[in-house]
Amino acid sequence: MDAGLYTILNNLTPIITITTAWLLLNEGLSNRQLLGAAIIITSTFLASLPNLLNRSRTKTIGFVYALASVSLLGLAITFERYMLTRMDFGAYLVFGWGAQTLWMTILAWPERKNLNLLRSSRVAKPIIGYGLTNTFKGLCFVGALRLSGNASLVSAFSSFMAVLVVLAAYFALKEKEWLAFKIVAAVIGAFGLIILNTN
Repeated sequence: MDAGLYTILNNLTPIITITTAWLLLNEGLSNRQLLGAAIIITSTFLASLPNLLNRSRTKTIGFVYALASVSLLGLAITFERYMLTRMDFGAYLVFGWGAQTLWMTILAWPERKNLNLLRSSRVAKPIIGYGLTNTFKGLCFVGALRLSGNASLVSAFSSFMAVLVVLAAYFALKEKEWLAFKIVAAVIGAFGLIILNTN
């Protein structure tokens, strides 16, 4: 499906996490935190809205798969928080990430012939760099879930990443379209973060 529409749909993940964590784990947010989360989520929609203008047509099946993916991701964050309350952090990393590694290896096995591409340092360096940064991002996310004690709060914070990606694209990729609009979205999101952090 179109990347712009998927980005917009992906912004629904924290809403699903907040809802499922409230229903399944009784991890709610205070009224002030709900306001902060709503402001941050609104800013992520605003930041990714310009992507919709350049989008191509999306098939219905693509939309259904994307919606299922986003829903499962929101529920998975809630489940991850639940599992972190049931086992030691180290055990979670071994069993949780070990199972993910096993399934990803099984799914990627038919494409193993492409491993030859890693012989070129021009290809290998960005892939290894991306892999390492994603590993640290995952560790920080799981650590935040463990330490915060609230999946809704962590999900609301992490949704601000969409705004940061849009701003980073300006500096790294020189994407200057809709810059003022994106800066306004970032300011709104930062305001939401401030509200979320005040008691």
